[in-house]
Amino acid sequence: MGGSLGSLVSLPRKWGELKTSDYQESQLWLQYLDRFWKLLGWDIANDAQLPLLDVEVVIEPSMDSVDSGGIRSRKPDYLFRISNFSRFIAEAKKPAVDIDADKKAIFQAKSYAWNATIPFAVLTDFEQFLLYDTTPGATAGSPSSAKWVPGFHYWTSFLNRPWRASSATLRAFPFFQLRD
Repeated sequence: MGGSLGSLVSLPRKWGELKTSDYQESQLWLQYLDRFWKLLGWDIANDAQLPLLDVEVVIEPSMDSVDSGGIRSRKPDYLFRISNFSRFIAEAKKPAVDIDADKKAIFQAKSYAWNATIPFAVLTDFEQFLLYDTTPGATAGSPSSAKWVPGFHYWTSFLNRPWRASSATLRAFPFFQLRD
């Protein structure tokens, strides 16, 4: 495996194989997503050995949320923080899930962030990264509303735009840096 974003992106040449029901979300994390975030400069494994309160990326943090059943503990896949401030969550789905149309997955990602007062949620299957503004709230009836970057889905868009969700970018700017 190469150490560049381009080499990681070129790996899944057979998306059909990844989209089978046998390919699990945990495999996606290990084989693609963890490496992707690391290439963007995020310390996924806490290699810096920071105290728990200071880690940049928390894997499956327990977060309380309120729904019709009362207070429930939820666990988004990734919580990204800088200086103890939560910047965004990322929720992964296995590639067999159509994240453009799966209202449950969209609502899940947005509600994780909204309940924790985190302004952004990323929903991904590695082929796509959907970025949502969660400040309006998460509505089960129309969960796909408030997509912050409409049409920003595929790797071709990602590689052709100097977009960075890196820890260095977020340290310099309060939100994601997007340029045409």
